[in-house]
Amino acid sequence: FTSANVTLNMPNTNVVIEGNNLTWTNGKISVNNAGSGSLTIQNLIVDGTGFNDTLLAVSHSNGQLNLNHMTFTKATAGATNISTSNNAKTIFNYTLFSDNTASNTAPAVKLNGASYVEINNSTIENSIGYGAGYECGAIASKFYTGTLNINNTILRNNINKCSFSGQFGGGGGAMSMHYLQGKI
Repeated sequence: FTSANVTLNMPNTNVVIEGNNLTWTNGKISVNNAGSGSLTIQNLIVDGTGFNDTLLAVSHSNGQLNLNHMTFTKATAGATNISTSNNAKTIFNYTLFSDNTASNTAPAVKLNGASYVEINNSTIENSIGYGAGYECGAIASKFYTGTLNINNTILRNNINKCSFSGQFGGGGGAMSMHYLQGKI
Protein backbone atom coordinates (compact mmCIF):
# COMPACT_ATOMS: atom_id res chain seq x y z
CA PHE A 1 0.00 0.00 0.00
CA THR A 2 1.54 3.29 -1.13
CA SER A 3 -0.05 6.69 -0.70
CA ALA A 4 0.79 9.46 -3.16
CA ASN A 5 -1.03 12.08 -5.23
CA VAL A 6 -3.89 10.33 -6.98
CA THR A 7 -6.68 11.48 -9.30
CA LEU A 8 -9.88 9.45 -9.43
CA ASN A 9 -12.37 9.99 -12.25
CA MET A 10 -16.05 9.73 -11.38
CA PRO A 11 -17.18 6.47 -13.04
CA ASN A 12 -20.31 5.78 -15.10
CA THR A 13 -21.09 2.80 -12.88
CA ASN A 14 -20.95 2.24 -9.11
CA VAL A 15 -17.43 1.68 -7.73
CA VAL A 16 -16.30 1.04 -4.14
CA ILE A 17 -12.75 1.57 -2.91
CA GLU A 18 -12.19 -0.30 0.36
CA GLY A 19 -9.43 1.24 2.48
CA ASN A 20 -9.32 -1.56 5.09
CA ASN A 21 -8.58 1.09 7.78
CA LEU A 22 -5.14 1.76 6.33
CA THR A 23 -3.56 5.19 6.75
CA TRP A 24 -2.96 7.44 3.74
CA THR A 25 0.04 9.59 4.67
CA ASN A 26 1.31 11.36 1.58
CA GLY A 27 -0.44 13.04 -1.32
CA LYS A 28 -3.73 14.59 -2.25
CA ILE A 29 -6.74 12.56 -3.33
CA SER A 30 -8.55 14.35 -6.18
CA VAL A 31 -11.94 13.34 -7.57
CA ASN A 32 -13.11 14.84 -10.86
CA ASN A 33 -14.71 14.14 -14.25
CA ALA A 34 -18.36 13.82 -15.25
CA GLY A 35 -19.26 10.15 -14.75
CA SER A 36 -22.91 9.50 -13.90
CA GLY A 37 -22.30 6.68 -11.38
CA SER A 38 -21.17 6.69 -7.79
CA LEU A 39 -17.75 6.42 -6.25
CA THR A 40 -17.54 5.22 -2.65
CA ILE A 41 -14.32 5.49 -0.65
CA GLN A 42 -14.58 3.87 2.75
CA ASN A 43 -12.59 2.86 5.81
CA LEU A 44 -9.56 5.02 5.12
CA ILE A 45 -7.58 7.26 7.48
CA VAL A 46 -6.09 10.29 5.72
CA ASP A 47 -3.30 11.79 7.85
CA GLY A 48 -1.88 15.14 6.76
CA THR A 49 1.17 15.14 9.03
CA GLY A 50 4.01 16.71 7.08
CA PHE A 51 1.88 17.30 3.95
CA ASN A 52 1.18 20.94 3.05
CA ASP A 53 -1.82 20.66 0.73
CA THR A 54 -5.54 19.89 0.94
CA LEU A 55 -6.05 16.19 1.67
CA LEU A 56 -9.13 15.73 -0.56
CA ALA A 57 -10.06 17.92 -3.54
CA VAL A 58 -13.47 17.22 -5.07
CA SER A 59 -14.44 18.76 -8.40
CA HIS A 60 -16.60 16.21 -10.25
CA SER A 61 -19.46 17.64 -12.29
CA ASN A 62 -21.86 14.69 -12.14
CA GLY A 63 -22.47 11.54 -10.09
CA GLN A 64 -22.18 10.96 -6.35
CA LEU A 65 -19.10 10.68 -4.14
CA ASN A 66 -19.68 8.78 -0.89
CA LEU A 67 -17.07 9.00 1.86
CA ASN A 68 -17.96 6.40 4.50
CA HIS A 69 -16.17 5.73 7.78
CA MET A 70 -13.31 8.04 6.83
CA THR A 71 -10.92 10.03 9.02
CA PHE A 72 -9.28 13.29 7.95
CA THR A 73 -6.73 14.39 10.51
CA LYS A 74 -3.78 16.74 10.99
CA ALA A 75 -4.24 18.65 7.72
CA THR A 76 -2.32 21.93 7.70
CA ALA A 77 -3.91 23.37 4.53
CA GLY A 78 -7.49 22.20 5.11
CA ALA A 79 -8.84 18.67 5.02
CA THR A 80 -11.31 18.89 2.11
CA ASN A 81 -12.12 21.33 -0.69
CA ILE A 82 -15.41 20.69 -2.49
CA SER A 83 -16.04 22.56 -5.73
CA THR A 84 -18.65 20.65 -7.73
CA SER A 85 -21.56 21.54 -9.98
CA ASN A 86 -25.17 21.30 -8.82
CA ASN A 87 -25.46 17.97 -10.72
CA ALA A 88 -22.93 16.33 -8.40
CA LYS A 89 -23.26 15.17 -4.81
CA THR A 90 -20.69 14.66 -2.06
CA ILE A 91 -21.88 12.66 0.95
CA PHE A 92 -19.89 12.16 4.18
CA ASN A 93 -21.17 9.33 6.40
CA TYR A 94 -19.60 8.45 9.76
CA THR A 95 -16.60 10.63 9.01
CA LEU A 96 -14.21 12.12 11.57
CA PHE A 97 -12.50 15.46 10.92
CA SER A 98 -10.03 15.98 13.76
CA ASP A 99 -7.11 18.30 14.56
CA ASN A 100 -7.04 20.09 11.19
CA THR A 101 -5.74 23.63 10.59
CA ALA A 102 -5.76 26.05 7.66
CA SER A 103 -4.92 29.63 6.77
CA ASN A 104 -7.66 31.73 5.13
CA THR A 105 -9.81 28.70 4.38
CA ALA A 106 -11.79 25.96 6.13
CA PRO A 107 -9.75 23.56 8.25
CA ALA A 108 -12.31 20.74 7.74
CA VAL A 109 -14.78 21.32 4.85
CA LYS A 110 -14.38 24.12 2.29
CA LEU A 111 -17.54 24.66 0.20
CA ASN A 112 -17.39 26.30 -3.22
CA GLY A 113 -19.85 27.19 -5.95
CA ALA A 114 -23.05 25.18 -6.27
CA SER A 115 -21.79 22.06 -4.48
CA TYR A 116 -24.37 19.75 -2.89
CA VAL A 117 -22.90 18.33 0.33
CA GLU A 118 -24.30 16.14 3.10
CA ILE A 119 -22.53 15.47 6.38
CA ASN A 120 -24.23 12.64 8.28
CA ASN A 121 -23.43 10.98 11.62
CA SER A 122 -20.00 12.59 11.69
CA THR A 123 -17.73 14.54 14.04
CA ILE A 124 -15.84 17.75 13.27
CA GLU A 125 -13.56 18.67 16.15
CA ASN A 126 -10.45 20.58 17.16
CA SER A 127 -10.24 22.59 13.92
CA ILE A 128 -8.35 25.89 13.93
CA GLY A 129 -8.61 28.42 11.12
CA TYR A 130 -6.40 31.49 11.05
CA GLY A 131 -5.56 34.29 8.64
CA ALA A 132 -6.81 37.68 7.51
CA GLY A 133 -10.27 36.93 6.15
CA TYR A 134 -13.64 35.60 7.27
CA GLU A 135 -13.67 31.99 5.99
CA CYS A 136 -11.89 30.22 8.84
CA GLY A 137 -14.65 28.19 10.48
CA ALA A 138 -14.33 24.39 10.41
CA ILE A 139 -16.95 24.44 7.62
CA ALA A 140 -16.48 27.57 5.53
CA SER A 141 -17.43 29.18 2.24
CA LYS A 142 -17.51 32.41 0.28
CA PHE A 143 -20.29 33.06 -2.24
CA TYR A 144 -21.62 29.51 -1.72
CA THR A 145 -24.76 28.88 -3.82
CA GLY A 146 -25.21 25.16 -3.17
CA THR A 147 -26.97 23.09 -0.54
CA LEU A 148 -25.42 21.84 2.70
CA ASN A 149 -27.31 19.29 4.80
CA ILE A 150 -25.88 18.42 8.21
CA ASN A 151 -27.55 15.55 10.08
CA ASN A 152 -26.74 14.06 13.49
CA THR A 153 -23.24 15.53 13.45
CA ILE A 154 -21.13 16.83 16.33
CA LEU A 155 -19.20 20.10 15.94
CA ARG A 156 -16.98 20.75 18.97
CA ASN A 157 -13.93 22.76 19.98
CA ASN A 158 -13.52 24.43 16.58
CA ILE A 159 -11.81 27.84 16.67
CA ASN A 160 -11.92 30.67 14.14
CA LYS A 161 -8.87 32.92 14.61
CA CYS A 162 -9.29 34.96 11.41
CA SER A 163 -8.84 38.71 11.81
CA PHE A 164 -12.42 39.61 10.90
CA SER A 165 -14.13 37.05 13.14
CA GLY A 166 -14.25 39.03 16.37
CA GLN A 167 -17.14 40.89 17.88
CA PHE A 168 -17.67 42.99 14.73
CA GLY A 169 -18.45 40.22 12.26
CA GLY A 170 -16.99 37.19 10.58
CA GLY A 171 -18.04 33.70 11.48
CA GLY A 172 -17.92 31.14 14.19
CA GLY A 173 -15.47 28.37 14.84
CA ALA A 174 -17.89 25.67 13.65
CA MET A 175 -19.17 27.48 10.54
CA SER A 176 -18.38 30.68 8.67
CA MET A 177 -20.39 31.42 5.53
CA HIS A 178 -19.28 34.67 3.91
CA TYR A 179 -21.85 36.03 1.41
CA LEU A 180 -23.97 32.86 1.67
CA GLN A 181 -26.42 32.51 -1.23
CA GLY A 182 -27.15 28.80 -0.83
CA LYS A 183 -29.15 26.67 1.61
CA ILE A 184 -28.13 25.12 4.90
